[in-house]
Amino acid sequence: MTMSMGELEVRVENFVSAARLEPLWRALEAKSARSFFLSWTWIGAWLETCGAEPVIIAVYCRDRRVGLGLLMRGSRLQLGFRRPALFLHETGEPAKDVAMIEDNGFLAERSFEKVVTRAALRHAHRANDAQIVMGGVPDWVTDEVRGAGWCDRVISPGRAPTACWIRATAMILPS
Repeated sequence: MTMSMGELEVRVENFVSAARLEPLWRALEAKSARSFFLSWTWIGAWLETCGAEPVIIAVYCRDRRVGLGLLMRGSRLQLGFRRPALFLHETGEPAKDVAMIEDNGFLAERSFEKVVTRAALRHAHRANDAQIVMGGVPDWVTDEVRGAGWCDRVISPGRAPTACWIRATAMILPS
């Protein structure tokens, strides 16, 4: 599917409760090719277990919700300083993130995965000076990060999974 970024609208929506989010998530999940880690089974349990109250990033195409992601506000240590950070489907607190997510990303309707990811990341790039931390993402996300304007250089130590430093303000963590 060819989709222009101009046809997508990104909205930041308030998280009220997991019970209110569940039908929205499940409806989109039914139209997605999602991994287990983006299923409501995982996301709902994560919200309940961690007591997370994330910011909802919703992506729309002609008023139809085609993407969702949950960002937690927090901070991370970088070069000895605490920096504000946004964490995709993680709390940013090591004790709470002990059950690590894999195949992470934005939940998206089939064939919208890349444009949803790019639109959400572009919105976050323009709207926030924080770092964005996305643990356990598939390799293709690195290209979308670059396309969204975040990535100045890619660090790929040996044969390890790619880690992408994003304009020294964000990091894509290897899966």
